[in-house]
Amino acid sequence: DRYGVHLPEEESAEPDPEFREREGVYHALRFAGLFFFRQLKESPEAEEARAYLERRGYDRAVIRKFGLGFSPPGGEAVLKAALREGIPEEYLHKADLIKPSQRGEGWYDTFRGRLMFPIFNPSGKVIAFAGRVTGNQKAAKYINSAQTLVYNKSEVVYGVNFSRNEIRRQEEVILVEGYTDVITLAQHGIANTVASAGTALTPQQIRVL
Repeated sequence: DRYGVHLPEEESAEPDPEFREREGVYHALRFAGLFFFRQLKESPEAEEARAYLERRGYDRAVIRKFGLGFSPPGGEAVLKAALREGIPEEYLHKADLIKPSQRGEGWYDTFRGRLMFPIFNPSGKVIAFAGRVTGNQKAAKYINSAQTLVYNKSEVVYGVNFSRNEIRRQEEVILVEGYTDVITLAQHGIANTVASAGTALTPQQIRVL
């Protein structure tokens, strides 16, 4: 995936159902990451999020590097855009991008009106999202993707896909609290930095490091 090298499979082998399911979830997450990124760049509704990033001192290069985005507030923006691209509701739901409506039939977007932080695995695939409010809304500061086929919070170290080479070069890793801490340090040239995804450091995260 990182270097664009295709590894052919045996022609006689039937694709494993779980493999197909995981690839469908990855595809939905990749689509959502690009959708959120474009919204942050282009949507008038993202003005507050853009102003927040400007106050933090983030330039375009670091915003692009970390894939920051914006989820529209409407409630069905991701759902409708993904369906237009032929991504079925099944994969969107299994990626925790949409949730079933509590009023009966239908779905609604998990993330609405938030600055979006894609979370990557060590090889650089989007596996989840964290959404942050940027104003004075009476809502949780962050909401995070639920555990899925491709995301287990206790095993994730945020930013390791960007910092792994620098960590090896310096033989040192700086562990910080949150997503914006990693990005702020990267903005200032400190690249061997990661954050734990959660309130406590786990044995699984230590193994990754």
